[in-house]
Amino acid sequence: MSRLPINISGIEFNSPLFLAAGPLSGDAAAVRSAARQPGVGAVITKTIFPESIEMDRPCMAKIDDQLWNHEWQAYGVDEVIGRLADLQVAVPIIINALGGTLEEILDLFQKLERTGPAMLELPIDPGFPEHPVELVRDLKHHLKIPLIVKVGASFPDLPGLAKRLEDAGADCICAINSIGPGLLLDPTTGRPVFGSARGYGNMTGPAIKPIALRCVAEIARAVNIPVIGCGGISRGQDVIDMVRCGASAVSLHTRSEEHTSELQSH
Repeated sequence: MSRLPINISGIEFNSPLFLAAGPLSGDAAAVRSAARQPGVGAVITKTIFPESIEMDRPCMAKIDDQLWNHEWQAYGVDEVIGRLADLQVAVPIIINALGGTLEEILDLFQKLERTGPAMLELPIDPGFPEHPVELVRDLKHHLKIPLIVKVGASFPDLPGLAKRLEDAGADCICAINSIGPGLLLDPTTGRPVFGSARGYGNMTGPAIKPIALRCVAEIARAVNIPVIGCGGISRGQDVIDMVRCGASAVSLHTRSEEHTSELQSH
């Protein structure tokens, strides 16, 4: 893949293709492996929490063009902070993290900033965390590096929220998170597929691309800061569509094997 250098929030990237947060960036070895892949412009770590969390299993399922999950195992900051600081890779590292309370998130992000990432990413969905605009304003008051806010599609006024996040100091908006929750049943047992408390999960993969495109287009019209498109990207045309809708870069984690060469050729 040819170099396609871009600048987002003052950070230089050799490619607009980012590896999104997920199992393929779940630990230091995975981050190093991902950073060596052709065409990768940045690696975003799997979400880091204040404390490690062991998720109930099973937690992933693939159905046609849909990849469902109810979360993956979460690593705590004290478990990974030394490994993050020791990372030596050729592409920028973006750390995705989330906590329960505003104070917890601020403490978490300040700890992670000291490991030397290029940027930090805060994922938000309706109701979690509470008061996201105030949280972003507080984070930007304390942080010295750019902050990406990754938004879910289910906010009732996503363009308005994106504008308020920009006014609060967000350096970049990423759209979107997985879609859900939903409920999958095993056709043999009639019981939920996932081991979560209610059997709920969230959908990712190509099926959510039209929703992601709509969100990117609406946000790009509402803000002046860069937008990163995420959700349903599995081939080169998907990247082009995201850019046409206003994305400066794209973030992906799942894609069909038959689309690998096409994606890299773009």
